Amino acid sequence: MDETFTYKAPLFKNERTTVERVEKFISENYFKDCNLRGRLYGRSYPVHVKHCDFGLDIVTFHDAVEALSTRGAEVGVGFKFGPTWTTHWFQIDVSLPQNISSKSKIVLRFDPNCEALLWSADGQPIKGLSPDFGRTDLIISTSPTVQRFYIEASCSDRSGDGDGNALGPVKMDKIFELKRCELAEYNAAIYDLIIDFELLLEMSKMLPKEGARRYQALYTANDMINCLVVSNFSLDAQTQCHLQAKKFFCQPNGASQMTLYAMGNCHIDTAWLWRYRETRRKCARSWSATLRLMEKYKEMKFVISQAQQLVWLKECYPSLYKDMQKFALDGRFVAVGGAWVEMDGKFA
Repeated sequence: MDETFTYKAPLFKNERTTVERVEKFISENYFKDCNLRGRLYGRSYPVHVKHCDFGLDIVTFHDAVEALSTRGAEVGVGFKFGPTWTTHWFQIDVSLPQNISSKSKIVLRFDPNCEALLWSADGQPIKGLSPDFGRTDLIISTSPTVQRFYIEASCSDRSGDGDGNALGPVKMDKIFELKRCELAEYNAAIYDLIIDFELLLEMSKMLPKEGARRYQALYTANDMINCLVVSNFSLDAQTQCHLQAKKFFCQPNGASQMTLYAMGNCHIDTAWLWRYRETRRKCARSWSATLRLMEKYKEMKFVISQAQQLVWLKECYPSLYKDMQKFALDGRFVAVGGAWVEMDGKFA
């Protein structure tokens, strides 16, 4: 027989073993030397960092820049700062090697181990950073000129700083550490594949065991792993696997399937496990990160439900407020709810 034989693994493989295989293939903690996530970043390059401590004061961008120019101290990865609720500003100067291709994607990776807001050199808030969400990257220009950024770090976690748990008393002497600060080559195709695998993995865990769709999702993920590994993660295999996942996601799941719509929202408590004044900065961090997502995903819509927080944004971050207005005119930032300040409601 001249017919080419293509091996297909059986659909009903051992479920637990296959789930663990997919988990490890995209794991942050295991086998990053050979799995998919370990290929998300390429070569890295150092950056120049200066730091200034403002204690419990919340200062303006211009005051921070002036202080950094006069008393900023050079720091690096491993630098410790704090304690809880204090404000720290960093100045980041980046310069790319001349041999980097203009087609490359380069990201600034900054992990202060706490909440932070990334600013441009001309004082525009760019993006909120939340290390516990893995949100620590910013794609930057490949221009050979020196680029400067500023980062306003707030010494607190996303859900406050309870000692041992979110609702515990605040640990006032908590110290934070600069865990990463570098430039790195970024592989957008690998990122798309990671998202594909995460969706397939969640489907294989959450869909009913009685239905075939659950196992089809797991089989598709397993088949994609085989394709990538056998080809040594070739570009053709990456494209093929992404298309395979897309085809699976587009398949109808029965004649009675429903169409679901999901809209982004972040429930920012106006006062909860952090100091009241911190809420204003939380709004800027959350919504600046949202704007970057909306620029990337043109179909994304976001709902906002607290008018008071918009007032604060207009007062404290006018450029960010104007950017949000542009998306609102396109029907992508949508006001919902009827309360000036959103409350938590419990029903008996």
